Amino acid sequence: MAQPPVEPRFGRAVGLDAVTDERCAVALGAVAGLCWAAAQRGWMVLIAGRESTITWRTGPFVLLPGAIVGAAHGFAAHRRGAGLPVPRWVPWSPLAFAAALLEPSAAKQLVTTGIGSGAVFDLLLMMGGGFALRPTRSGAPEPDAVRRVVGGLVAITVLGQAAAGAVMAGRVSIARGVSGAALGGGLMVLAGLAATLGHDRPRSAQRGVTPR
Repeated sequence: MAQPPVEPRFGRAVGLDAVTDERCAVALGAVAGLCWAAAQRGWMVLIAGRESTITWRTGPFVLLPGAIVGAAHGFAAHRRGAGLPVPRWVPWSPLAFAAALLEPSAAKQLVTTGIGSGAVFDLLLMMGGGFALRPTRSGAPEPDAVRRVVGGLVAITVLGQAAAGAVMAGRVSIARGVSGAALGGGLMVLAGLAATLGHDRPRSAQRGVTPR
């Protein structure tokens, strides 16, 4: 008796539905990234108060990079869900946040005043968090020497942003300080976890097979 055809779990054929799913994943990722960047900008306003101003540069140098990185992670999530390899450029997509340093005066301000360091911290934390928590053949993070060091630095960065939010926003009120700590630390944790999508899952982990 002939057996009905079984749809493969991995490496399925690319059709109209697959293309539509991919576009939806990219669009949802872009929206999520845009919201993350807007929340990050809101955190900066929360801790700086009236000293923080929103100008035309906020769009191309803060919101647009967030949407680009989110779209890349949405694309990677779709590829992983379909059992397809994730392109090697995706883990490097957080470098889009370095666009803020392309402004002529940005590099000078970064060196002399520290203004613009937030963009550097964002991209380093995303890339470091994705590397430290990337999946392995067992399906879970397996710490090694390099990963411990990178993970430790990422953890320090997360705690540093939470502490900065608590201290700087806490000058206004305790409630504002708690909000600054929670929002700042939460955004950094979310960024590190999202960056793991940019790393391909080993094939043995995808199939649930433990390597011999």
